[in-house]
Amino acid sequence: MERIYVIDNGSLFAGNLRVLTGMHGSTTVIPCTEIAAAEIDPYAPLVLSGGPINIYGNESRYAAEIELIQNHRGPIIGICLGFEMIAVAYGEKLVKLPSYVGFPITHNGVHAPSPDYYTDVFDIPIATYDDVLEYAPGTTIKAFKSHGWAVQEVGDEFKVLARSGTGIEIMRHASKPIWGFQFHPEIVQDNTAADIVFHKIMKSFVKEDAHIAIAA
Repeated sequence: MERIYVIDNGSLFAGNLRVLTGMHGSTTVIPCTEIAAAEIDPYAPLVLSGGPINIYGNESRYAAEIELIQNHRGPIIGICLGFEMIAVAYGEKLVKLPSYVGFPITHNGVHAPSPDYYTDVFDIPIATYDDVLEYAPGTTIKAFKSHGWAVQEVGDEFKVLARSGTGIEIMRHASKPIWGFQFHPEIVQDNTAADIVFHKIMKSFVKEDAHIAIAA
């Protein structure tokens, strides 16, 4: 069974994410503050979780993770904050949204589900066909979202596959097995399809032998 590393950025949903990745391999969870001391297979899949602490203003907290993204030779999936981390690692900018999307963060920095926790599901419009996801442009999938920052523009090295009114929802590196999405595939409800997106991408890593996809 393949080893998968989950970098936990303080996600409330780390347990859910471990269940999701466990369907594809043996999962090791590493707190983002312990990356420097961890032994990580440079060719194994990485999954970067969401989290409540913003990147801007906390650069030292995430320095090791940014470096890991830049130097890792294997596949990467970034979720919410992890998605934003990939963008920053490649020189892109984040935009603070005028209002929080989904349930907010409390004053002590810990996620606190709102009374509408189970209705914080949003439409994700597919913008571009992709041979892994196989969704036609114009298709809409539903996903759970919770974020206050967004990636609104990226350079040519990334393909934008889905975009909403707040920013990019799914992106894929043009030549490397690196994916990011703003929503949370680990929050699975009857009317969401974000977990299907996650599973399709994870399966593509094995199918494409992505261990050798990032050349030196």
